[in-house]
Amino acid sequence: MITVPGQRSKRIPADIRSLCRSYTDEAVRSLAAIMRNGDKDATRVAAAAILLDRGWGKSPQPHTGEDDKDIQVTIRTIVEPRSGLKPVADG
Repeated sequence: MITVPGQRSKRIPADIRSLCRSYTDEAVRSLAAIMRNGDKDATRVAAAAILLDRGWGKSPQPHTGEDDKDIQVTIRTIVEPRSGLKPVADG
């Protein structure tokens, strides 16, 4: 597991995860009730989207660059010269 200083770990203790999963049926029923009976359209749409995402997964998002062209990635490595060596100029 990779940890970043100043950031909380994304790892959830197994007992907490298990407890949360025990509410799955109730949570799905609550979302379905909100979807059917919510006061606002936005609330019903959000509940329906959550249910569909959990049941079927989120739809894939295509990645394209500007003007729908392929994305190009350039990787450069910068290396400090070793002591006693002089950098060589390009060209």
